[in-house]
Amino acid sequence: MDDWESLAPETTVRGRRYNLGCGETTPDGWVNVDIKAGPGVDIIQDLNKRGWGARFYPAEAIHCADVIEHLNSCVAFMDECWDALVPGGMMKIKVGGEHNITFWRDPTHKRPYRVDSFDFFDPDTDMGTRYGHYSKRKWKILDSGQDLFSNPHLIMTPRKEMKEIPTSVRHRPGDGPKLEIALPYTGWILEHAVSFLMDGFPGYDITVNKELVGGGYDLTYHFPWHTLVKGRSGAGLDVAFFTHLNAGVDVHAGKMVEHADHIVTWSRDSIDVLASVAGEGVRDKCTCIYPGIDPAFQPRKIRIGLNGRLYASGRKRQWALSELVWTMDLSPFEFVILGSGWENELSALRIAGIGYQYYDEPDYDEYPERVQSLDYYLATGFREGCGRGVQEALACDVQVIAPATGIAADYQDGITVYDTIEDLRRILESLANGQRRRLTKAADWTWEHYVQQHEALFQRLLQEV
Repeated sequence: MDDWESLAPETTVRGRRYNLGCGETTPDGWVNVDIKAGPGVDIIQDLNKRGWGARFYPAEAIHCADVIEHLNSCVAFMDECWDALVPGGMMKIKVGGEHNITFWRDPTHKRPYRVDSFDFFDPDTDMGTRYGHYSKRKWKILDSGQDLFSNPHLIMTPRKEMKEIPTSVRHRPGDGPKLEIALPYTGWILEHAVSFLMDGFPGYDITVNKELVGGGYDLTYHFPWHTLVKGRSGAGLDVAFFTHLNAGVDVHAGKMVEHADHIVTWSRDSIDVLASVAGEGVRDKCTCIYPGIDPAFQPRKIRIGLNGRLYASGRKRQWALSELVWTMDLSPFEFVILGSGWENELSALRIAGIGYQYYDEPDYDEYPERVQSLDYYLATGFREGCGRGVQEALACDVQVIAPATGIAADYQDGITVYDTIEDLRRILESLANGQRRRLTKAADWTWEHYVQQHEALFQRLLQEV
């Protein structure tokens, strides 16, 4: 990779470096991302899909060479990269140019680009001002030009506020209690949580200090607990934040417990750990507050695969899928269909708003990966439908739902057997209900709930003084 970091704005937030669409170029020190597995590829990701940007956050740098011209939507891709980058992060782009004669040789190229094609993302440019409605996610172009083959290259940085806490001091004035958050470490997880606390506590006067001050504050929140080991801060109340205990620091944790008025943990197990070090009495001054989860972290659909070329006789019973569409809630599922002739079933799925991926002529090189990506394989036919597809799914350790015939009758391990459509409906409803039960624990994992619990706790502690 070229040395292009000197152009980046200053940022205190460090993150990963992603090399998108890496192909065979997989340098050390980068997370190499490609659509297919290969030597040096760290993550397999189809960049045409949405949602990967939030999963890649926090990224401090993105390298993207000869990629965008292969994608369906440049705007969608730029939005995903914007989501992935931290404030002050940067992206280097090289893209096929309109005057490069070799651009037209590759049949997978969607369209060529000019250097000013990316002006539409920068509000400081004429195109960015006139066509700002293309995307709400804005960029700043730091450098641009063309190489010897007329291919545009740019270095850009996202225009986004520094949500993370800087390493110095941050202050939000207020007329209420004076709250200090002692944050001695620069780390994304801690800074991210503190950023939401800064937005809460209406009326509080809040200061985030890298160096502990203590005196003059009504409450000091030691985030994390290490600044409370040597003694009390001098604030009216000292509250410690505790996640875990590294080996060999039991004594330090005991000192923290001795000095803390209260301790907030991120798990109930952490309270058990403290009790093993400082005695059962510590439980009386501990509160578990689970951290929030960013909205981008959502459960994916349960992926169910079907395959095979259909016949007009309907002997593979493909109509079973259409019947399920109209007799149960299939919204928790996404169907991956490999093979031709499924147009009627796809129409039913589409009308009902059920997600699907359809490969009417699957590429054999990609076919094994499609099967491996499934959560379940569904065979609908009583004869032909329980042969090769069942065998391929079992070979990939994919759970199979099938009638007890053919290979499905020979190998029961890993197979859920059904006879009727009603049986199949009960099986799918059980899968959906199981996912719903697992997700109930995450219902309160919101940053709003995290802040509200802190507000209630700190208010109670201050009233008790």
